[in-house]
Amino acid sequence: MMPGSKAERELRLLNGWWDFQPVEQPDTANPMIPNEVPDRNWASRAYLVPGFFTDHYYPEEWRQSRSSWARTRFAVPDAPSDRRFFLTIRAAIPQAHIFLNGRKVAVQEDMFIGEPIDVTGALRAGENELAVFLAEFPTFDHPDDPSTKLIEVPWGCCIATEQAGIWQDVELETRPAVHIEDVTIRTSVR
Repeated sequence: MMPGSKAERELRLLNGWWDFQPVEQPDTANPMIPNEVPDRNWASRAYLVPGFFTDHYYPEEWRQSRSSWARTRFAVPDAPSDRRFFLTIRAAIPQAHIFLNGRKVAVQEDMFIGEPIDVTGALRAGENELAVFLAEFPTFDHPDDPSTKLIEVPWGCCIATEQAGIWQDVELETRPAVHIEDVTIRTSVR
């Protein structure tokens, strides 16, 4: 370890009251996926993360479409060059398009497993904006009954039709630039 460097990891939760904006999806067979974060029409501090914005205590119009924007702001001090920053949204439903300071950094399709994303290059000293667009998965007609719509979800879970939101912790982790990423133990009978 270098003298004066911090060897440990630091974890910060970004949970709390986030700004919110529901989005109507007129064509659910081809849901809209935006390339930029809107700059107006936000409901300030209206949505509690983690949680489902489709729960009964949120406005009814939020449940009409399971697509929405959620955003929060957080500060980061000057980052020493020997540190890396990793953002993890532990679980989000439906598909989560993740923007940091207006730049799309990842798409998360699994509602149960959020992978750490190295966001060091997208962060800036001072205030940062994390925005997540929750986009409905495409729908298609049931083969035997065209009046019934099915949702094309990669994990095939029934929760997908009822709930939407960032429903687990949102974490920002600081790690040393040189760190152990994974440990694998292989057994042998040689």
